[in-house]
Amino acid sequence: MATPRRSTLRGGRSLLAAALLLPRDDGRAEAQRDLAAGRFAAARTRLLPLAAATPDDVELRYLLAFAQNSLGDGDAALAEADAAVALAPTLAAPHYQRGRALLLRHAFADADAAFDAARTRDPHFFPEWRAHFQALAALGCGDEARALQLYGQSPEASAPWADPAFLFERMGALHPIVPDVAPARRWYRRAADLYFRGPPDAPRPPPEPFELPPPVRGEWRVVQGNFGDESHFGIAGSFCFDWMKVERGELCRPGGTTRESWYSWDAPLFAPSAARVVRAVDECDDQRAHAGDLAPLATLAVRTQPLGNHLVLEVAPDRFLLLAHLKRGSLAVREGERVAAGTRLATLGQSGVSYAPHLHATLWRSLDPPIGMPWRLTDCARRRADGSLERGAPFTPSAGEAIIFP
Repeated sequence: MATPRRSTLRGGRSLLAAALLLPRDDGRAEAQRDLAAGRFAAARTRLLPLAAATPDDVELRYLLAFAQNSLGDGDAALAEADAAVALAPTLAAPHYQRGRALLLRHAFADADAAFDAARTRDPHFFPEWRAHFQALAALGCGDEARALQLYGQSPEASAPWADPAFLFERMGALHPIVPDVAPARRWYRRAADLYFRGPPDAPRPPPEPFELPPPVRGEWRVVQGNFGDESHFGIAGSFCFDWMKVERGELCRPGGTTRESWYSWDAPLFAPSAARVVRAVDECDDQRAHAGDLAPLATLAVRTQPLGNHLVLEVAPDRFLLLAHLKRGSLAVREGERVAAGTRLATLGQSGVSYAPHLHATLWRSLDPPIGMPWRLTDCARRRADGSLERGAPFTPSAGEAIIFP
C-alpha cells in the first residue's frame, strides 16, 4: 500500500556545520555526530535531557529542532524553533528550522516568511538548502513560477538526476496518505506525469520495462496495480504492485477477522534472481489496523517509515527490487549479502502503512532518489479476472489478475 518516498525534510546534513558553535563537554558533541551521520532519533534522545536542563541554551534548542524536523515531527520542532527564536531572534538558524517545521504543518505562508527571516538575518546561511525548502513553501502558496525558480537554486538542481518534477515529488512527501490520500496523490501524480511523460512541448518516450520473475510462489492476486489510486503514484511509486496470496480462490480464511487470517500473513518471499542486498530494515512493529480502523497508520512512527520492514535487492546494475511490509524478525538476509536465485529472504507481515498483510513490490532504476520503472513478470502464468489462464510471453499484470508461480 505504501508509496516509497524519499523524505522531503531529511536533506541537508551539511547544515550541521551551522549548528556547531562552541562544543561543550555535556553530550552535545555526540548528538552533533549523530546528526551528521543521519542518526536523528539517537540525536534527539541525547538532546532532550540537555535542553530540559538548560532551557535557555539556544544551540541546544536549534539542534533539537533540527533533529525533530528530520524525524518529521513538525509540532515538536516548531516548539523548539520558537524557543530558539525567542532566545536569539537575530540568528538565522532558528528561523530556518522554524520554516522547516511550518512546512511539516502545511503552514506554507508562515514557512515562507520564516525562510525570508533567515535570509534577512544571514544571506550566506546555506542559501541553497534554504531555497530548496522555500520552494516548497512557495508552491504551497500557489506561486509555481517562483517555486520552480527557487528550486533551481536547490542542491538537487545540480544533481545528476536533476529534474523539476522532483519539486512536486517532494511536495507529495509532505502530505501523509492516511487518513486522506487526495492531497498527496495530486502532487505525486503531477510529479510522475511531468517526469515520465515530459512537458507538452517535449514529450518523453515511455521507460523500458525490466523482466524478472516474481519473488513469490503459488497463486497471488494483484489487489493494486501500477498507477493505482490508493497509493501507487509519484516518481518512486507509480510502477508498484500490491499482491495478496490466494488459497482456493480466497484471500482470507472463512470468518477470519485478524491479520493472521489472511493467507498472505507469514508467507515466504524468495530472491527472483541472483542479487545483492542493498537495504534491510527490520525494526517496525506489525500493525493491527484494518479497513475499518486506519487510525494506527496515522502515527508519526508509521508516517516516517511507510514501507515498514523491507528489503531492497540489486538484481542487475542499476536495477533495484523493493519488497515491503515484511514481518518483524523474519528477515533471513543482511545488508551487503549476496544471494542466489531462490534464496528465502523473509516472510510477509503487516508493518508500515498496511491495513492487511500484502506484498508491496516495485522496481527502481535508481536507489537515491528512488525512480520507478515498469516490470514484466517472467516464468509464471496469469489468471485473468474472468478466471482464464494465460502462459507465454512476459507480462505486466493489472489489478484483479492473479499470477501463478510454480
